[in-house]
Amino acid sequence: MQNLSSSANRLLVSIAAVSILTLLTISISEITAAQTTQKKPKTSKSNEPVSTRSAEDIRKDADRLQAELTLADSEKPYLVLDLIRRMLVIKLGGAVVWNHPLTLKEDDEKKLGDFIRSLDNPEQHYVRRIKEKHLFSGKDQTPDSVLSIVGEALKIDKALIQREIPERFQIEFDDGFVMEFRSDVKGTETSKFKNTVLSVKNVFNQLFGEVFLVTTIDSTASITLYRMAEPGVPLILAH
Repeated sequence: MQNLSSSANRLLVSIAAVSILTLLTISISEITAAQTTQKKPKTSKSNEPVSTRSAEDIRKDADRLQAELTLADSEKPYLVLDLIRRMLVIKLGGAVVWNHPLTLKEDDEKKLGDFIRSLDNPEQHYVRRIKEKHLFSGKDQTPDSVLSIVGEALKIDKALIQREIPERFQIEFDDGFVMEFRSDVKGTETSKFKNTVLSVKNVFNQLFGEVFLVTTIDSTASITLYRMAEPGVPLILAH
């Protein structure tokens, strides 16, 4: 049943990609015809220009869909960051296996448009990968009931999952993008020295234009995300 669901999801992504490529072809044809005949811009009944997406935008959407199709075919979990809907998603085979709403800091909300433009990078084929993660603080003794939920979501034996509940941790990607997560538990610091060094590094990186997002996360979700966030895991930006 899982294989059937994954195949169906990959089929839907493929159909979407073909549809966008078709729209791209039509859009290019319309642009060429408009340039040849010198037609005036289309207008609505109110005589205001009708907004249409450019061929370049459609081409980018097709490339993003192809990038996600490749990730879905890998049969390995990957992350999808949807800043418009404020959502972080884990997918496997194109199917959603976990998702969590993002609550950003007020300062980050104001800079959201800049963040999206910075992260939407075709030179990386729209995919960035986790470089490393760091646990600033956590609480020991994860309940078995919580481990069972996490294990089911990630298809992992609960005995193999770490037992601490992350209070604060960050994930750094290969292009310098950093996401920091803060949960509602009260834990103890893992290393005061390492935490200080990393915090100073983050400040300097932001001064040089690196994107740094801080979001809250509940304790159960923090366990799932921290557990799967291993080096090499890909992330793609939803658009």
